[in-house]
Amino acid sequence: FLYDGGVHPVDLSRWIAGEQIEFVYGAAGAKVDDDYPHPQDFRMDLSFFSGLVASVHLNPRVRLPYHGADITIYGSEGTITAHNKEEYITIFTDKTGSSEQRPTPQGPVPIDRVVTIMNRLAKGESDSFDPLPGINEAVDCIRVLEAVERSISYRRSVPVPYHLAFF
Repeated sequence: FLYDGGVHPVDLSRWIAGEQIEFVYGAAGAKVDDDYPHPQDFRMDLSFFSGLVASVHLNPRVRLPYHGADITIYGSEGTITAHNKEEYITIFTDKTGSSEQRPTPQGPVPIDRVVTIMNRLAKGESDSFDPLPGINEAVDCIRVLEAVERSISYRRSVPVPYHLAFF
């Protein structure tokens, strides 16, 4: 499940950030039942070269009351949350503890682009973007997920190896 359910959020995180992942920290929950002896509950903290951190949670058994896609961006001065079916994004300011809602913008800023794309995909509409990874992005996602597996077994953060020799 880690590779099946993890490849899309890893690729989306890389696409939003526009950069590669430097380190990962992974954790896995206990197995759920005897029919499937592998964990199905995962957490991945993805640390990018710029210092940006993405936290991904995977669990195929979780029932969401409001189906869709959520994105939360944590910054040094606040947090932005959005859902692809909401008309507003919410901005929380750390300094004052206040929040405000703004209409979901349509534009070139990464959060704007992501919310727009999520809305179009949820409606079954096509878009002019190419969300599917090319071969290089796919290989990089597999490298990230392999690093997550190592992190789970070592119980510590590990680097993502981008320069591997193939024999």
